[in-house]
Amino acid sequence: MIRFGATQKNGRALVGLGLEEEHLVRLKAGKPIALKLDEIVPGLVGDLLIFYGKDRHAMLDDLAVLIKPDTIFPTVTPAERVF
Repeated sequence: MIRFGATQKNGRALVGLGLEEEHLVRLKAGKPIALKLDEIVPGLVGDLLIFYGKDRHAMLDDLAVLIKPDTIFPTVTPAERVF
């Protein structure tokens, strides 16, 4: 896996991840990849969860198992909150 953080000319942060075939096999087998953001960009607090699903509904079903019920999704519309 290649991971990097950079600051663009416009001042916005850029975080990049390059996945190898073995990572895609792992994701398709239902094994998510979790990364600490500060390991990619020092000072960036939080975690990144990479997961795979055949479609949006499959991913929402998987998320229901991967996260806690009290997790807040501010970028998800109320109709999508299925947890």
